[in-house]
Amino acid sequence: MPEATTKSDTVLHLLRQPDGATLIDLMAATSWQRHSVRGFLSGTVRKKLGLNLVSDTMDGGDRRYRIPSVTGADGSAPIDATVPDGLPSTTDAVDALTGTVVC
Repeated sequence: MPEATTKSDTVLHLLRQPDGATLIDLMAATSWQRHSVRGFLSGTVRKKLGLNLVSDTMDGGDRRYRIPSVTGADGSAPIDATVPDGLPSTTDAVDALTGTVVC
C-alpha cells in the first residue's frame, strides 16, 4: 500500500482494492470505532465525495465495501467510474459553500 497521509486516504485506498474491505478491516486500519467508519462511508464517501460505494454480503454474513473502478477502452489503468474528469481529487479540500477547490 502506498504511504497514506491521512486515515481518509487509507480508507479510500482499501475501498478501491478489487475485493474492497470489511468494516473490521477499516476499523483496524484507522483505529476508528464501528459507528465512525459507517459515518465516514455514508457522509464522506457517498455524500461529500459522491463516490459509488458498493456493499456486498459475503457467505459468512460479513459485508464488504468497495468503490468500483473500470479500465479505459484501451485497457489502461483503472479509472474511478464515478468521478468525472476535472473534479477535485479526494485529497483536495472543497469549500462547502462555493464548491471551489481549496489546495
